[in-house]
Amino acid sequence: MARRETVAGARSHNVAAFPAGGRHNPARYMHPPSPSDACPGRPTGRKAKLHGPPEPLPAARSYARPRHGGDTIRRIVPRAHRRPVLRRAPAAAALALAMASGEAGAQAVGFRDVAFAVDGETLVAALWYPTGAAPGRTALGPISMAATRDAPLGAGRYGLVLISHGTGGGRLNHRGTAIRLARAGYVAVAPEHAGDSWRDGRYGGRSANWHRRPRQLGAALDRVLGDAGFGPRIDRRRIGALGHSAGGYSVLALAGARADLAVLARHCTRRRDRDPAFCAYGRQDGPAGGALPDLSDRRVGAVAAVAPVGALFGAGAFAGVTVPVEIHRLGRDRVLRRPFHGDNIARLMGNRARLAVHPGAHHFAFIAPFPAALVAGVGAPARDPPGFDRRAFLSRIDRQIVDFFDRALPGRRSRSVDRPARFPFPGRYPRMAAHSRRTPCGSPPWPNAPVS
Repeated sequence: MARRETVAGARSHNVAAFPAGGRHNPARYMHPPSPSDACPGRPTGRKAKLHGPPEPLPAARSYARPRHGGDTIRRIVPRAHRRPVLRRAPAAAALALAMASGEAGAQAVGFRDVAFAVDGETLVAALWYPTGAAPGRTALGPISMAATRDAPLGAGRYGLVLISHGTGGGRLNHRGTAIRLARAGYVAVAPEHAGDSWRDGRYGGRSANWHRRPRQLGAALDRVLGDAGFGPRIDRRRIGALGHSAGGYSVLALAGARADLAVLARHCTRRRDRDPAFCAYGRQDGPAGGALPDLSDRRVGAVAAVAPVGALFGAGAFAGVTVPVEIHRLGRDRVLRRPFHGDNIARLMGNRARLAVHPGAHHFAFIAPFPAALVAGVGAPARDPPGFDRRAFLSRIDRQIVDFFDRALPGRRSRSVDRPARFPFPGRYPRMAAHSRRTPCGSPPWPNAPVS
């Protein structure tokens, strides 16, 4: 079966969730952006509403709303419903205001560092969590964030998401995403990986690093669950993991993926010229070896991996993965080249994983923006190509990540009001596959993929 992809930002899962031609399928109201896409063999009559060029509709009976990339969704408002909607507008506005007011009081975030030990080393993990304290800011050197240091944990029970940074990163790499998770009702735990961080790169790219990273995440989880203040307040059914780059590999290993060092050695022997940045980093510093031991942590119930390292995985690597997995591929990634990483994982997992594509994003786009004082020293991870808005991209992908954990983990969902409305879908964890839909001419329904 051919792998199917979803282009992030198009909300195309709203289309895939419904049977083609169904009365409630929003694809019935979607049109190609230009009449020039017309071609022989296009259906006529009622089906032409899906494939034909948009027809002008009376303004009183419809409205058009542009989407990213120029796509347009037309919704016809039945005459019988127009007046009641207008009469309810003041009430709806009052309800929205009340919800926003309630949410504003729940958006305060606390922050603290905790220490823990693993393999004879002491590590530090940053925690972001909901708090009932007044909103504040915390400054750590030149980095400032919207979180109150050492604020008490808010009343209630919360899910937990581990966050694993990439090689050479640190616990604050994904602070914006962590704050977004905390506002949505999660405790975000981001350890700084010993031996593979900006402070300490002893194990970066070495074979031992692939063992150590997942173990450090498990130890950080032990530390928080064993904490007298946090442990009893964590819902053990709602634990997830999020990782970027080497951190993406790390959280997949927690889910049960088995890396194979022989696959890595073979990849960098045969394809070094096609994947040069990774093979310069992922060097084989010992015997060829084989499959790594099982590094899974069955407390983790869902995993999201952004631009993950995937060249270590071969056939059967994901046989032990039974939890929902979401892979985010960054379309302009020049560090982990296609098709050896995110695409390889998606191919091996098939319909057991959802692949979200962000065409305009580069490898370091998922890292929180750096203060101006650090840009020169940090280099490439702090810089964006012309025209790319990192903050806007992070806002979109963070929303998708929160939505994924809300759907994949059982129990209460977060009450974030800044996420868009979404169509329901059957089952606990569907595969979003709208980009596999084809018109009679064989082209995707959205020829110009939106830039996320």
